[in-house]
Amino acid sequence: MKGLEKTAIIYGVILVAIFGVSLYIRGILPYASVFTDMFVKFGGNDPWYKMRLVENTLQNFPHRIYFDPFTYYPHGTNLGVGPLFDYLLAVIIWLIGLGNPFATLGQHGIEVIGAWYPAVLGALTVFPVYFIGKELLNRSAGLFSAALIAILPGPFLTRSLLGFTDHHAMETLFSAIVMLFFILAVKSAREKEITFYSVLRKDWSSLKKPIFYSFLAGFFIGCYFLSWVGAPLFIFILIIYALVQHVADHLRGKGTDYLCIVSMPVFII
Repeated sequence: MKGLEKTAIIYGVILVAIFGVSLYIRGILPYASVFTDMFVKFGGNDPWYKMRLVENTLQNFPHRIYFDPFTYYPHGTNLGVGPLFDYLLAVIIWLIGLGNPFATLGQHGIEVIGAWYPAVLGALTVFPVYFIGKELLNRSAGLFSAALIAILPGPFLTRSLLGFTDHHAMETLFSAIVMLFFILAVKSAREKEITFYSVLRKDWSSLKKPIFYSFLAGFFIGCYFLSWVGAPLFIFILIIYALVQHVADHLRGKGTDYLCIVSMPVFII
């Protein structure tokens, strides 16, 4: 038992170190190019507009605009992006600023928090990725997966850098969390061998873990929907998986009730 605990501690320390490396790459390496002597230099048009939404929310907290008269002049437009990314950032700044961030933090302080926001979200992604690898294979695979996502070049890295305050980092984090809890729901449902009779008999000892994980997957896919309008694509991926798994289980003569039981709460939520 002590050996297992020691191993878990070692893996935990390594995982935290990977998180540190991920945050270093995203936050420290580009630090000088973002925090200039003149102002906080956000990484593109969209991050500047996201910060406008955040500042507007802070000025009118807790209300967020859903129509912006400053866009498509002179008509204005309805905001077609999910509100969770900028609203959560506004809540964080409002809490750090003790309810009056413009007086407590000032404009510069607000922008500093906004610049760090995507880097932290991107670095946090190593945790669900680790647990996905661990559940699918083992802890070593989880650590390798976490290390890979921490240093992987490409769009995910560039969109989770310091100053790139846009919703892409949140999309990746939430989609990874959704996959983690959906995997846990499916695995526990298989292990417990739950069926529709388990539901009819109210066998909560068997249903508790699969349904709990399923509800968490549903909650986070709801958060994912509130972050990005393209989130229905992820529902399509889950449905395709459920159909393929159903056919595979049926051909092997295995029960398929568990797929419906763990999938429905996700889609309903």
